[in-house]
Amino acid sequence: MHKVLPEGDNILVEILEGNEKIGSLFIPEKARDNNRDAVAAKVIAVGPGRVTEYGSRVECTQKEGDIVLVPRVNGYKIETETKAKQRIMKSCEVLAKLEESRIITLDAVS
Repeated sequence: MHKVLPEGDNILVEILEGNEKIGSLFIPEKARDNNRDAVAAKVIAVGPGRVTEYGSRVECTQKEGDIVLVPRVNGYKIETETKAKQRIMKSCEVLAKLEESRIITLDAVS
C-alpha cells in the first residue's frame, strides 16, 4: 500500500460520516441535497503549500489532526484498504475549522 502525500496546497481529509437526522427522523442519502451539504472531516496530511510567482511559499492554514468543515462533493476520492472515505482537495476549499467548545449552562453557574 502506498502512502498518499499531497503536493502543493492540497490536503488529504477523511470524511467523518455520521447519521444525519432531523428531530427523530433519519435522512436517507438519496433525500439529501448533496450539492449544498457540508460535512466534517479530519485532516490526515497537508502539502507543503503553493509557490507564488515570485518563488516564495505560502503554507496551508490547516494542519494534520484538524477537524474541518468541507463541501460534501468537492475533491478527488481516494480508494483505501480500510474503506475510509478519503479525499484530496485544495486547502482553499475548506469552509471552516471546527474547534471544541465548552457550553456552560445557567444551572452549572448557580
